Amino acid sequence: MRWCILPRRNASRIAVWGLTLVTRGTLLAQPRSARAQDFTISPSTGAETVTFELQGTGWPAGTTLNLYWHGPDGTPRGNQPVPVATDGAFQLSIVPATDLPAPRTGPWVAEVCLSQSGADDCELDEFIVE
Repeated sequence: MRWCILPRRNASRIAVWGLTLVTRGTLLAQPRSARAQDFTISPSTGAETVTFELQGTGWPAGTTLNLYWHGPDGTPRGNQPVPVATDGAFQLSIVPATDLPAPRTGPWVAEVCLSQSGADDCELDEFIVE
């Protein structure tokens, strides 16, 4: 086995580059959002007659969110206001057969947005109606 000893100047450069790569990797590995807000739908798949639960936490207390529906063909299918409780949470139940416009079967996206100063702060989740 041969060992390669780098001159002191080159070793410093390699150490700096290594630290740069580790730092960049750490920054790139950060979650997509530093926000504490969350939004989920369960179950993720169900029949038109199943009740889907939409839940959110970490939203600004006492605000009203806009809930947008994106249908199976990608077309926006309307929206509705969703009040946020004083603890920053919201909960909403839907039954596709009565609460969503036709056509109902296929993949849906629900998007909740808080509009402040003209900038939307949104989270979305997907579910499938069978």
